[in-house]
Amino acid sequence: MSTQHKKPGRPAGAIDQVLQDKEFGLDQFAAVKSFLYGIDPLVATKRYILTDDAPLNTEAAVKRLGQIMLRIAARGNSRKMGVHDAKSASNATAVVAIERVANECLAAVKKITLLRSAERKVQKLRIAERAKEQGLIALPKGKLPQPPERFQTLRNFDDWYEDTYHPDDLLDPIELRSQYEDHLSVWYAEQGIYYEPDYSKMHNSLSEQVSMRATQIEPTLPVRYFDPESLKEASRQIETLQWTVQRIPDASDHVSVWISGTTLEALKKADIYTLFSLCELVRQRGAAWWRGVPALGPVRAKRIQDWIINVGVQGIHLPKDIFESIQLRRLREVLRNERERPALPALAELFLEPLSPYVENEKLNGRDGMFKCNTPNLLKAQTDIDAIVVSLGKYADKRPTLKVYAREITRFCLWAYKEKGLPISSIGVQEARLYREFLDNIPGDWISNAPSPPPRNTAEWRPFRGQLDAASKRKALTAVNVVFGQLMNGGYLTGNPMSGVLKHAGLAKPTMDVGRSLSIEQWNFACRVLEDEIEAANSEPASTSSVAGNRHPSLRRLKALLNLLFATGIRRDELFKARLGHLKRVLVDGQACHLLKVTGKRSKVRDVLIEPDVMQLILAHLSDRSTDFKDDFETQQGRNSIPLISVLRNPIHAYKRDNGNQKSYSHEAIERGISIGERDMASREGALSADGMLSQLKAFFSRCAPLAQEAGVDREAFDHATLHWMRHTFGHSMVDAHVDIRVVQKALGHANLNTTAHYSKAEMEQMVRGLRQGASSVRNQIPHQSSIEEGIQAASPPRIDEI
Repeated sequence: MSTQHKKPGRPAGAIDQVLQDKEFGLDQFAAVKSFLYGIDPLVATKRYILTDDAPLNTEAAVKRLGQIMLRIAARGNSRKMGVHDAKSASNATAVVAIERVANECLAAVKKITLLRSAERKVQKLRIAERAKEQGLIALPKGKLPQPPERFQTLRNFDDWYEDTYHPDDLLDPIELRSQYEDHLSVWYAEQGIYYEPDYSKMHNSLSEQVSMRATQIEPTLPVRYFDPESLKEASRQIETLQWTVQRIPDASDHVSVWISGTTLEALKKADIYTLFSLCELVRQRGAAWWRGVPALGPVRAKRIQDWIINVGVQGIHLPKDIFESIQLRRLREVLRNERERPALPALAELFLEPLSPYVENEKLNGRDGMFKCNTPNLLKAQTDIDAIVVSLGKYADKRPTLKVYAREITRFCLWAYKEKGLPISSIGVQEARLYREFLDNIPGDWISNAPSPPPRNTAEWRPFRGQLDAASKRKALTAVNVVFGQLMNGGYLTGNPMSGVLKHAGLAKPTMDVGRSLSIEQWNFACRVLEDEIEAANSEPASTSSVAGNRHPSLRRLKALLNLLFATGIRRDELFKARLGHLKRVLVDGQACHLLKVTGKRSKVRDVLIEPDVMQLILAHLSDRSTDFKDDFETQQGRNSIPLISVLRNPIHAYKRDNGNQKSYSHEAIERGISIGERDMASREGALSADGMLSQLKAFFSRCAPLAQEAGVDREAFDHATLHWMRHTFGHSMVDAHVDIRVVQKALGHANLNTTAHYSKAEMEQMVRGLRQGASSVRNQIPHQSSIEEGIQAASPPRIDEI
């Protein structure tokens, strides 16, 4: 079966036109308006003129804008009203202003073209004079002979220069380029040919490219060619002609009137036929609206967004920040809420921010709770929230456990406050039972339907994200029971109202579902998909090499992460804490390998084997780490700070600490648009968090799913696979390879051998064989068995494979 997959995206060089190619439209009008408002001409035309013949340099851009402005003026003249009409007079004034700037543009292009032509002629004469003075021949660049190999590339020249002159210090890029040009001119002089050194390249090689999305760049056209007053007046008058040039799009317009190409086909497949339905999708989903349109993508979506913003749609009002990411808008809200009602540092540290409004509420803070002990307690707590903070503080170094307990006790407290109007120190057994019933049918206003979970101190946040299954209910009641037990043991409460609720809830104890794993066939297929993605990234054409280059590090990290999980079965939190310094190189049977010392559940330490091929993948990934981290591979202390799986650049955390305690959200994070979730995506040392690893794997498996279906591989596992599935995959692969089950137990860090035994099929197969043999023996002793079987056959039951 072929494993080659179609390379995603359009063929190299293909251009999909997003907006309709009309003789004249609002896309060109938007380019002119942007230019008059101060945007560089080339940037303005690149952004809004989305046709194949878009200008490629400043002169062409200015010429195109001048031509468009003349057409705008011509249309404005042709649509004048009566001589005494106020709108006609306004039109006439606007037309004059636009024509003036248009003529300045065309005149500027002519002057610049003549100036540069004259400069080239003067340059040729100077080169000819210098060549004559030195007794050399001046040749056009295209006829210069091929120089030796040392001049083929800068790298070749650098190596030759170092071998020849042995300089004390390395040349910086500018010095290297200068020496290259000097030596090349000397070589040509030896051949009797004059060569003019091009020192401008050494500056260009270091200059940064300006993105076409930039709104402010250094003007590339001399400002002396334009009258500032003309530009200012035209920018004021341009809006007057917008209605006379072409009608504004209307909400009832069919999308085909304004949008074309494969973009139009993608919108139709998503059942978007009018501008109204398009804008409604934008209103509902914000900046991520394009995710609801398969095969559209962010680049073409950005063009549509720019068009909507600049031309507007009649009958539709969209907020100004509609295209900002949900995360950025939430971050602004969090910052605003923190200023207005800051959460206590202790609550923020323990993920209890929603309880902040109740700290000073004398009715609900539990200071006079019905079941609160009147004697001093070991928690030194005066209120319920104080007691919860002290109790949860013991889990500060076990963040996954802390998050679960904090989430469940927060839900319970809010239920007690809002539904019962009671502090938790006044909750009795009857209320505890009612909470169990509440979890069976959670009201809709307690549930968030947002695609991504909003931060805890925003208006969108809700305690739940959906109805709970049996396992989640059991986890919720268990967490609340544990916290109440600690409050009671600390002498704060007289008893634990939740102690008997869980027992009588009828919720079965959770069991380890080892079936949630990939088969060897599925694992091999995933590896082939990843290799295809890496090959596709490597084969990107030069025009998009920067995009491909940005993908390589993330793909190398994904490959290291996948193989490390498959080869070790390590837990995600264990991997998050793993550092390069925790590795020890050992020789076994003459072969080198590495043992990783990890600390698992209940602080149990074990060694995990990492084979050389996986180790190479890890080191290749770590070589992509940003130099911002200042990694030190030479010392043990330095290696102790380098994670095995890392973020690729030093993150800006969404919040920072003031005076070592108070947390406040970073303005730098807001300015750079850092998402809320990124504050938990990495440690300060750059380790990719458990959530970050899960996000990477889920995204990859979602890409594998449709490809698996096409290749005839079961896709269901890829639709549901998570990071923990790789742990089960490791367990199955080791047991299926007949590795001693006690060895597998040690590798996985299981405290009980029975847990590891779940991966073994031997007991199940032995049971099936025994029962089959027994059933066959019993059937042979039944005299009327044949007649029973005939009756079954006559009944025409469904086939076994249909059940």
